[in-house]
Amino acid sequence: MQMMPIVAPSYQSKTLLFLHYMTDTCIFLWQNEDGELWDPTSVLTAGLMSFYGNTKPLDKSWHVMGLGYNPRISPEAIRSAAVIHFDGNMKPWLDVALNQYKALWTKYVDTEMEFLTLCNFGL
Repeated sequence: MQMMPIVAPSYQSKTLLFLHYMTDTCIFLWQNEDGELWDPTSVLTAGLMSFYGNTKPLDKSWHVMGLGYNPRISPEAIRSAAVIHFDGNMKPWLDVALNQYKALWTKYVDTEMEFLTLCNFGL
């Protein structure tokens, strides 16, 4: 599959694209000389074209990441963040969760909910 002709001639091949969704999905795409960047029929393509060169980095205190792998995040950084992100393999609902962060998630879980009682969440 080739990139859309209107984009391909002007695309910078060493651009790192970071797309982050708050639904626990991180997608890193790296375009190299012979790699494909996207499916031209996807919604993602329109977003990449629309916002290319028009984004600004957020202060790292706005979005605290690493709660699924980094045990050394300060409580102050977590308290002051607008968004906390359990990226990594130690999600708070798994038995392998980092205990110091588990309460950040479990306080929002309705343990009386019928379907949650059937799940093996590490509550």
